[in-house]
Amino acid sequence: MWRFATQSTLRVWQSANDFARARSVAWGLVEQPVTLAATLTDPAVALPGTLFRARVEHAYRAALYVREKGSGGRAVVAIEDVGGQPGGILVRGVMDLGKVAAEGREVVVDLSAAVAWSPRLPATARSLAHRGLHVAQPEAAGDPFARAAAPRINALRLGLLSGDAQVARTAALALIGLGIGLTPSGDDFLVGLLAGLEATDNGMREALAAVIGREAPGRTTTFGAALLHHACRGEFSQRLHDVLIATARHDRAALRHAIDRAMAYGATSGADTLAGLFLALDVGAARVTTRKLAA
Repeated sequence: MWRFATQSTLRVWQSANDFARARSVAWGLVEQPVTLAATLTDPAVALPGTLFRARVEHAYRAALYVREKGSGGRAVVAIEDVGGQPGGILVRGVMDLGKVAAEGREVVVDLSAAVAWSPRLPATARSLAHRGLHVAQPEAAGDPFARAAAPRINALRLGLLSGDAQVARTAALALIGLGIGLTPSGDDFLVGLLAGLEATDNGMREALAAVIGREAPGRTTTFGAALLHHACRGEFSQRLHDVLIATARHDRAALRHAIDRAMAYGATSGADTLAGLFLALDVGAARVTTRKLAA
């Protein structure tokens, strides 16, 4: 009898609660999820033809940093101009996502018309050397990140050039979480570095990726750790793909365009990522030169 009464009470309470919620929605007291239409997706986040439900944790003009409702995993929902992102979905018809879906808002992304895109480096992005590229390192004066990062970056370069894995690992760990923002500058630098090491088939990449992937969650932001997680798995943004493809082809015009697009991403993320990328490419070129001289 008690069990029957309890079940009846629960059903009545649930019905009343559902009615109250429906009435609140009808009266505009409860915000409905924002619906977006996807054009491109990393299949690891959501498959084409499905619905992706998440809650916004950080909202910007070009991208929403979200947490999926089911798995709790972090992802990026971005406008088409951003280009493919590891762990990301691109949506059409929106110029300012921050105005469409504020922090805390639920979003539903319709992937019925989306195509799959892989963040793994394509074969055309891989090159053992590059010619005619020189990217100056940022001046330390007036730049807190550059001042703090300069000795660590120099140690990392020396470790990679000399093949000293311990020196390289120590320097890389010291860069994790360095800087401010959702993805600190040190994290962005390491993403570029890992992309360059993979593109040049550097034998130290696996060891560095292993230690960075293991240590990142305790040293940086949630989204910084997610970004590094993808990079350690060999997953990078479409803009980085384009820079590496143009580099491998020695196409100066395409490279200038790709660099401009990469630099435009975020306040400093693009520049920080390219700094890491070109350090790795410089190391790769130096290794090729050394082998030629020794031959």
